Amino acid sequence: MNLIKIKHTAEKKSYLLKDLSEKIGMSYQNLNRCIRENKISANDLEKISEVLEVPISYFFEDDIKALTRETSIGNTNINCEKLQIQYNAALKEIEYLQKQIKDKEEIINLLKRK
Repeated sequence: MNLIKIKHTAEKKSYLLKDLSEKIGMSYQNLNRCIRENKISANDLEKISEVLEVPISYFFEDDIKALTRETSIGNTNINCEKLQIQYNAALKEIEYLQKQIKDKEEIINLLKRK
């Protein structure tokens, strides 16, 4: 949650924090404390989002992006592990096929001698 967005959004919409606090029924000092400590009740945040005409999710967008980034990193790690497993399997198959080729060449050479 990023409550500093309350201050920035209020400024963009030409609201003073004092006016905003009055509209939501909160003291100016309490609103400032909430923003500074980045803690607020869901009810108050809902009122603020209505007055500022932004979805409540707007105040959580940074958290969502961070989670998405972590999930992407996590998926990348999983994909890397899968690729490593596939790579190791491919190396084993190559070794096996090289041995098969060597064995076949030996058989061909033996047959040519006869």
